[in-house]
Amino acid sequence: MIFWNLESEQIDFTGGEFDELVAHLRTGGLFAYLERHRPALLAQLLSMFQHTMDEMELEPGDVEQALETRLMDLHRQLRP
Repeated sequence: MIFWNLESEQIDFTGGEFDELVAHLRTGGLFAYLERHRPALLAQLLSMFQHTMDEMELEPGDVEQALETRLMDLHRQLRP
């Protein structure tokens, strides 16, 4: 299991699911992957960052890019 600590939440992935997600980041984006494979997680992430998006006038794409960067950092830490 791979655990992604994000804000006050812990999101878990199997190793294979995490690898598939990272591969998809490079081709289709985080939100597209989650919309298809884990729609509840996508809703949770958007909900978690709704206040930040409103406060900073960010678009979902801005949040997606920041989350993708965090996931890639986690990927590099796990698989040097």
